[in-house]
Amino acid sequence: MDFKENYYFEKYEQLAVLADTQKCKTILSRNTDTNEIVVFKVMDKHGLDVYHRLKDLDNSNIVDVMDCFLHEDKCVAVEEFVNGKRLCDVLQKNIPVEVIVDYVRQICNGLKEVHNKNIVHRDLQPKNIIVDRHNHITIIDFDIARIRKEEADSDTEFLGTVGYASPEQFGFAQTDKRSDIYSLGVLIGDMVKPYAKTVREVSGEEIVYTGTGLTLEEHKIVERLVKMSRKCTEIAPEKRYKSIEEIEKKLKYIKHYNQDILEPDELEELSFRGIIRTVPGFRKNNILHKIIAIIMYVSVFATYIEIGTSVINVKKGYKWLCVILSEMCWIIPYIYLTNIGDVVYRIRKRKFKYKFFEYLNRIGIALVIWLAILIILSIITLK
Repeated sequence: MDFKENYYFEKYEQLAVLADTQKCKTILSRNTDTNEIVVFKVMDKHGLDVYHRLKDLDNSNIVDVMDCFLHEDKCVAVEEFVNGKRLCDVLQKNIPVEVIVDYVRQICNGLKEVHNKNIVHRDLQPKNIIVDRHNHITIIDFDIARIRKEEADSDTEFLGTVGYASPEQFGFAQTDKRSDIYSLGVLIGDMVKPYAKTVREVSGEEIVYTGTGLTLEEHKIVERLVKMSRKCTEIAPEKRYKSIEEIEKKLKYIKHYNQDILEPDELEELSFRGIIRTVPGFRKNNILHKIIAIIMYVSVFATYIEIGTSVINVKKGYKWLCVILSEMCWIIPYIYLTNIGDVVYRIRKRKFKYKFFEYLNRIGIALVIWLAILIILSIITLK
């Protein structure tokens, strides 16, 4: 036994065995001199390379590895004891949407550093993530982590937690950082599950329905998180995000949604085609609905044009202004009321606790707009 081993085994007393599996034994220990609480992990010697690399990391979202060494042909790692709840326990209650985004950001921050060391965690799941009372995330349990080998076609062992492990962890291919991205996608899905469910429409599109207690901003955030989760969990690794950095860029768009930052693949929403798909009658890919909507819109337009052009006592120069205002009198309130092009959210940042108050506010503002334009139109026609 060398000096390092002698120091740890003499200075630390065992308090409890936290876990004892075929792969790893986890022991809670205390320094008899300083009363510092640490965790000893005893595992196969092949884990030494992983823990040597983790020891060099300085990332607040990754468990701090204080030391690691070989003892009796076993790898012994000494880690900080992270005080807090496991994410699986935190998920027993609904997590606020903004906190979910922050959790994902922190997990990405940790995984990015791990992947930069060429380490694949392979067991990213709620049980292996600790959340402290300040909502700080720490990723733990690198027991089955491995160093990616470029020359390997598949992993030598099939390891991972069913439900969170990627398909390639069961022998389809070698695991890499995209395997952890798959697990991250499942995690995101778990966190937003209380707020969202997807329904596949006849047109083939998937629409995300969220809880009634969400604001418009939160609805959009959940919608984007669902899309992110879906892309992370593609069966084929090449269809997933290529790296954690790519996910972090997406998170920037999600987190700053209220600053009108749009994802590149969402720019279509601002195109003519994208806006048309938000108009009542065109939201679902139903031909009958479209025909009825077109007939209705044309007839309403024609009616208002007739009203505008037949206004009496209007000076010739004001006639077209009257036509425009008479159209605006119903078009603008209608756009706001039905939220065409997501205009409501883009011009209003106020949050509402309940959808009912949000709809009341929308109706009220639409009426105010209608009255304001009507008053302007009346003033012009009476001149």
